[in-house]
Amino acid sequence: MALRYASKAITITGSIGTVFPHNLGTTPDEYVLAQHGASSVNLVLASAPDSTNIYVSAAPNGGIVSVFAAVNHSQMK
Repeated sequence: MALRYASKAITITGSIGTVFPHNLGTTPDEYVLAQHGASSVNLVLASAPDSTNIYVSAAPNGGIVSVFAAVNHSQMK
């Protein structure tokens, strides 16, 4: 079974960005951002996920996003 993380409908404030601590114990090999609301808001990953966090920033107007991540069974120790 995979380890999974979900953080639903979180507001990203402009280009300041938000850190999502996933607590998966290793770097996720899958992650998805689901944008809510206006399609004109661009969400951008500030950097690739690491073993502790997923980093998300938005266009200057901010936005609402759900973040999902998983570590597949073959990568679990």
